[in-house]
Amino acid sequence: MTQLVLTLAIDHDTTSDHSSLTATLSLPSNAVPQKAQRCWRKADWESFASHIQATRMDLSNLRGTEDTLRAVTNITQLIHEATNHAVPMKDPRRLEAPWWNQNLTLAKRAVKRAERRACQEPNDTNRKDRQHNQHKWLTMVCNAKTAYRIQQLQAASSKTIWKTIHHHNTHHKPIPPLNRQTTFSGKYDALRNELFPPVNATPRTRLPPGLLTSTKDIRQPTKPVTIHETHLAIVHLKYGTSVGPDDISYTTLRHFNMAAPHLLPHLFTACLTWGTHPPEWKTANCVVIPKPGKKTYSDPKSYRPISLQSCFGKLLESIVAKWLSQATLTCGATHPSQMGAQAENSAIDALLRTITPIARAISQKKTANKTPLRPAVLTHDIEGAFNQVHPATLREVMQQRRMPQYLMEWVTAFNTDRKIAFGFDQQSEQPQPYRCGLPQGSPVSPALFLIYSNAMLERSHQSHNAIDKSYVDDVCMVQMSTTITRANTLLEERTEEHLSRGVHLGLTFAPPKTELLYCLPLTSKDKNRSLSTHPPLRINNNTIVASRQIKYLGVHIDESLSFLHHATMAAAKGKRTLGSLNFLRHRSRGIPAHVAPHLAMTAILPTTFWASPAWWTGTPMITATLRTTYNSVARWITGLPLNTRTTNLITLSQLPPMEAYLDYLSLRYAIRLHFLPQHHALGPPQALSETHPNLPGLHRLYALSKHLV
Repeated sequence: MTQLVLTLAIDHDTTSDHSSLTATLSLPSNAVPQKAQRCWRKADWESFASHIQATRMDLSNLRGTEDTLRAVTNITQLIHEATNHAVPMKDPRRLEAPWWNQNLTLAKRAVKRAERRACQEPNDTNRKDRQHNQHKWLTMVCNAKTAYRIQQLQAASSKTIWKTIHHHNTHHKPIPPLNRQTTFSGKYDALRNELFPPVNATPRTRLPPGLLTSTKDIRQPTKPVTIHETHLAIVHLKYGTSVGPDDISYTTLRHFNMAAPHLLPHLFTACLTWGTHPPEWKTANCVVIPKPGKKTYSDPKSYRPISLQSCFGKLLESIVAKWLSQATLTCGATHPSQMGAQAENSAIDALLRTITPIARAISQKKTANKTPLRPAVLTHDIEGAFNQVHPATLREVMQQRRMPQYLMEWVTAFNTDRKIAFGFDQQSEQPQPYRCGLPQGSPVSPALFLIYSNAMLERSHQSHNAIDKSYVDDVCMVQMSTTITRANTLLEERTEEHLSRGVHLGLTFAPPKTELLYCLPLTSKDKNRSLSTHPPLRINNNTIVASRQIKYLGVHIDESLSFLHHATMAAAKGKRTLGSLNFLRHRSRGIPAHVAPHLAMTAILPTTFWASPAWWTGTPMITATLRTTYNSVARWITGLPLNTRTTNLITLSQLPPMEAYLDYLSLRYAIRLHFLPQHHALGPPQALSETHPNLPGLHRLYALSKHLV
């Protein structure tokens, strides 16, 4: 081993506040080589467009898969050539830390001199001099970093504050041993086995004939991609995202399409016509980030994988995703009650779809001649979600739904022969086969999952007292019944029907994430009864215990829709967010006063008032619970003492009154509902005279917006 040691040195010539012990070994390494970076600020896009147009490439007559794949390779090469011609490289010289100054250079030289004297003449005087110089050096480094940090924060504006904060939080810790694996190869094997189980490699039985039906046969010839559709897809891209293995960004694709607007539509049309998805678009780099709040990070499940796929491929996938969302609603492959990954749908829509009928039911009063229906809510989580979608079974589902043949061929090509490469701890592996359902991060994966999951969630018959709704993999079932026993029986039957259909698809519900809630009026005497006295609900030999509140899509729903518990949790979450930003507001070394309201409106209040149109009713209990956090935010902005009057505090913080701001969020959302498409499951706000006015739902949104729309 000693023969492999090439150099050994103690070095203080670093831009860190720590000394470094450097040993150079002649060992093989998987370290990622540093790529030369481009200076995109100096890009000459006119030169880029001229280079593209000079080739006069024509893709209007691509014949077959080979021609299409060759065209993709040629376009990729052309983009790289134009980029090399128009975008200069950054200066490769070593950049000093921005907080470095001449005094640090002199102090570093003094440390080196003291080190040499201590090594040449090891006596007490030289050792003390070395320690003194080292301590002085470390103190100067810390002070320089602090001064630079203060300067950056004080110069920040509302447009640059997030970039400034990000630059001060760029320390990345290496991943600890995973499943007792300490090497890089052992860690990525542990991550791959836990996060991406080989579902695609497991054969499955064919679907029973006639399991699924289609409301309309939409099998049709290939639909060409138009220039307008390509332009709209490029306009709505999320710019600033990381690039994939091909190093082509969305910005580059936008300028390429501006230079030659006919090339991308012809290329995408050929991919769909011949049912192909190029191999270079099916390779992704995967980075992992730790999930916050985990007890241990030695478990691979404590990390969230982020797949960095080709932006070129994701552009085509976003176009296909839009086509699929329209086609699936036409043929019945998806249902309007599936409120995730579809246009004009949101998580708040799904919450209101659940809360509105519950509010109407618990508003009914019990009379001598009639027992009102009371709702029971059962929530499930589809286990594995995207990872459980088998490509062969997905194709069968699309066939039984009578979807277009060219889309089925393209989806099959999209799902097969994919590769992924893990990269972390400054190392990366070679791309390995990806055999785990739908790829994470693809624009078309959510739409394909809705097709697949609807085959499980579809019911043979619908009842007026039964409401089914899902948001991607979160399923919610509401059952109206006069007794809890009857409600449990119906919920068990509905769940068993879903599970029996899921057997053919490899889908099931995760029992630990199933929750049960019995809803009652706020004044009901049954609220004092112990939940253990209710009859049990059993699913697959698992007993589901009811609770006083459940969490669905980030909102805590209680049995009487008072949302007091949710207000308490939301206020606590807002305080945690405020605590994480508390260091930014200091009297002498913090951000400017005019930037603090921007942070409050973009970071603190959105986390506190998440989905407020679904639960905000303006009741005194909720208002009082949230007001403490709201006033704390205003005090953080202004820096005023605790004895400041609330009116003056809110005025000087430039924040709107809390009740007015929450009403504004609800009103803005209510106006949106009036312009939803007809097939939307939620529909416009409507007056529900039988619903209590203090309960949330569509009736309250109607009361807010009826004078405006």
